[in-house]
Amino acid sequence: MRVFQVWPKRARSSNGQIITPAMVVTVTLPYHAPTPFTQGIGAVAEAYMRIYKCDIKKLSCSAGDFNYKGLA
Repeated sequence: MRVFQVWPKRARSSNGQIITPAMVVTVTLPYHAPTPFTQGIGAVAEAYMRIYKCDIKKLSCSAGDFNYKGLA
C-alpha cells in the first residue's frame, strides 16, 4: 500500500471548476507505485471529487499539473 499527498502546481479555472494549490488531498493506493499517477489520474480525480466536489477531468488536468510527495 502506498500513500501520497497531492496538490496542484498552480490555480486553474475552467468549465465552472476551480482548483488552487491550497487544495491538498491524500491518496491511498492498494498497490506499491512510484507515483500516484501510475494507473492514470483516476485515484486523484476521485479524491478531489470526494473532498472538494471538483471534477479535475473537466479542468483537463494531467499528472504534470500536480506536485506530490510520498507519505508511506
